[in-house]
Amino acid sequence: ENVDYINKKIFIVQYPNGDKLSHSHGKIKDVVDFELIHSASTYHGSSGSPIFLEGTTKVIGIHKQGNKKREENLGTLIYPFIQLLQSKKENKKLQKELKTNNDKKLNKKR
Repeated sequence: ENVDYINKKIFIVQYPNGDKLSHSHGKIKDVVDFELIHSASTYHGSSGSPIFLEGTTKVIGIHKQGNKKREENLGTLIYPFIQLLQSKKENKKLQKELKTNNDKKLNKKR
């Protein structure tokens, strides 16, 4: 899913340092490779928090760090990893089908 996320509104649910649950709104400023650069304010200890597209339950990334000097935060896009896992699952399924077909051919020859 190659979506243009730049300027999309986001929502982060965070539980910084095990304190109380909080949330933050912001926008995606840029996407570079697998990195989401966003403006949602986060607290120390919020790494690993899900990044949702605002108004949806769709998680598009995982927050990983903040940069106070640049007033921006970084997250990692998750769709490339989901695609990788799905392709591995499809490869295993295909390998199993090929093995089953080969086994059937061998059994017919006997």
